[in-house]
Amino acid sequence: MLGKWLRKRDPRPTDEKEVFQHNLLVALSALAQTKDEQVAYVGIGCAVCDLTEDFDTYGVRCYKEADHTAEQNQAVIELRGMISAFVNTEQECFDPKVLERADWRAIRVQAEKALNMFGIKLATLPRPVEREPGVWHTDILAHKLNPL
Repeated sequence: MLGKWLRKRDPRPTDEKEVFQHNLLVALSALAQTKDEQVAYVGIGCAVCDLTEDFDTYGVRCYKEADHTAEQNQAVIELRGMISAFVNTEQECFDPKVLERADWRAIRVQAEKALNMFGIKLATLPRPVEREPGVWHTDILAHKLNPL
């Protein structure tokens, strides 16, 4: 009985397909954020590396398991291409000024377009929490996505 009560209170997706969909939408939301929001969301890591790797994990590998329309699929494919082109350019790792480049701003716009196509609006993301010295965690599954 307690387990059912706890599951009702816990907003996290539990079904594997729901988890993939949720992680994809959080990755899109992270890419669509402002520079300051992206830096705060990533925390101590390199924003470009972390955001593009998250998208590679959730936006590419898990995408096949998520539910999507042809239009959503096209928006994600376009975003993949933009990120791939960006990653292949010269950039300084850990330099937040890279997040101000025109090609990164275009990625933000495309990510928000894709996010909106999934019916989700841009909102503040969770922040990393230091669970023990040097061990940081961001609970993206507990993050509530906001419908348009």
